[in-house]
Formats: sequence, C-alpha cells, structure tokens
Amino acid sequence: MEQLGQRRHARLGTEYLALFSGERIRAQGQGVVLDLSLAGCRIRSQVEFTTGEYFGVVIAVPGYVNRLDVPLAVVRWSKGQECGMEFIQMEPDDHRRLRQLI
Repeated sequence: MEQLGQRRHARLGTEYLALFSGERIRAQGQGVVLDLSLAGCRIRSQVEFTTGEYFGVVIAVPGYVNRLDVPLAVVRWSKGQECGMEFIQMEPDDHRRLRQLI
C-alpha cells in the first residue's frame, strides 16, 4: 500500500525549457519544467491550463542534442501558473532517454 506523500515515480527537480501546443494553443506555448518523472512533469507557464486538456510537449534537456518529445500529454491538475502533466504517448527512444536522465 502506498503511504501518503510517497510517489510511484522518482522526480527530478529541473529548470528545463518546455514548448507545448494543443487544440487551444496553436502556436507553441513556452514554460519551465520544474519536476520531471517517467510518468510526467510539473510545468510553470504564463499559459493557464485546464484539467483534462491535451498537449504535445517538447522538453529541452541541457547536454542533449535532441529534445525529449512527448507527442501526447494530459493536464492532471492546474493551480495558478503551474500544472501537472501525465505523459500518455512517447516514442521508445525518447522514453529510454528519459529513464537515463532520471
């Protein structure tokens, strides 16, 4: 049984640039990834997110030639200028690089 305060996935504190787009945001929005895990991330942005909204997210990781590409993520929670996104779809190579990073 999972105790209160424990998470299923380890989180990496970061300050990585994130670009995202979705149905409501046609041009790329920009934000900062504050936490990153195998399952998702926490982003701070000027954009107001809505729970249940879907996005494609690209994360620029310092030292990585190619950005981490998440073709499909969903907003699980939103509070002020921050939101939590769950990664729904990733290519195997991007998921492998994410595992190595964390």
